[in-house]
Amino acid sequence: MKKLLILGQLPKEIGGNYTTGVANVVVELSELIKDDFDTHIYATNFNGKTPKKINGVKIFGYSKLRLLFLLFNLLIFSPVSTFKIYTDFKKNFGVPALKFIMHLVMLKYYIKKIKPNIINAHGIMFAPIIKHSGYNYKKIFYTFHGLMYDDNNSIKANKKRLIDVKKLYNNSAELIKRAIYLTDEMRIKAENKLKINAFSSSVISNGVNVEKFKFCISSRHEIRSRYNIKTNDKIILTVGALTNRKNHLGFIKYLKKNNFKGHYWIVGKFEAQETKQKILALMETIKNFEIRIFNYIDHNNLYKYYSAADTYGHPSTSEGQALVVFEALCCGLPIIVNEQIKKTLSLEEYYLKYISVVNLETDKLIEIKCNDREGLSISCKKDFNWKNIAKKYKETFEDGIN
Repeated sequence: MKKLLILGQLPKEIGGNYTTGVANVVVELSELIKDDFDTHIYATNFNGKTPKKINGVKIFGYSKLRLLFLLFNLLIFSPVSTFKIYTDFKKNFGVPALKFIMHLVMLKYYIKKIKPNIINAHGIMFAPIIKHSGYNYKKIFYTFHGLMYDDNNSIKANKKRLIDVKKLYNNSAELIKRAIYLTDEMRIKAENKLKINAFSSSVISNGVNVEKFKFCISSRHEIRSRYNIKTNDKIILTVGALTNRKNHLGFIKYLKKNNFKGHYWIVGKFEAQETKQKILALMETIKNFEIRIFNYIDHNNLYKYYSAADTYGHPSTSEGQALVVFEALCCGLPIIVNEQIKKTLSLEEYYLKYISVVNLETDKLIEIKCNDREGLSISCKKDFNWKNIAKKYKETFEDGIN
């Protein structure tokens, strides 16, 4: 059986520290493709001395002892080339050089240990690392979950992490030989703006764990009762870390301006202190509706909160293709979406009747109702099922091997 190495991060539920959709994609895709490929994950956010095995997938991370040993060997036996790599990371790719050298030595270690036939890298951050790994460019598939190099909020957030995203994207573009995009819009932008000239590119949408995300009437009653929500009270829900790019602040202003009455629930932790302070200050001025922030809800229980809500709010200023929209639809929720990101939805016409596209600065609040949430959930089980998406990944990987 051919060996596949997936590069990415782990979600919080299984040992990582991420609550992002990308981390869940890495795990869910790996579990559905394990019967076709001997599948391994190198998770850059998993700290473990020994690999762990989850549902037949081997997950590798790092240990401080091994990392120190590998770094020591690199500095002792290859000081000149190490300095050149350090300079390349910092000068040409605009990334924190020491951190990326740590990722590099771990990746080289696992490539030597696993000997993968192909690699699937989730994110362009792996491009400069793979450049210096010695691995064959033609056997690497990059899955793009977004192109955030021109989003001001993303640029600002990454600057705090010492990453120049413009430099990272622009100088990594020529290293991409096989690309997987979530939408046609993303592919066109990558090819026309970033000048990514991959000899193989595919458009494969995100999927959803349709067994986990569903509309549940009993859970709706349970959650609403827990927080004393009256039967006719409206709940608008947003799931996502509280960052500038997710634009919760803009959505709160939109609801306030439109005299919304009800409850606005946010599931996500504060990741930007500036955003936190502004939202907390604005919350004190709200009279007509309640804002409740849930720092974290694990994926096994998140469907209950989708079920309890009446509408999903999607106010981001930029996205790749947000999993939360698919999750919300699978739980029978209509969507209010910021018009800036409407093209990232990439939905079939059937689902557009459940979407309200608004300009958060000028438009009135238009809430679309879904009178058959169970029926909408059933449709999503067929269209957004990860099993269908995994088949497309399998075909793409097999083409790459052959």
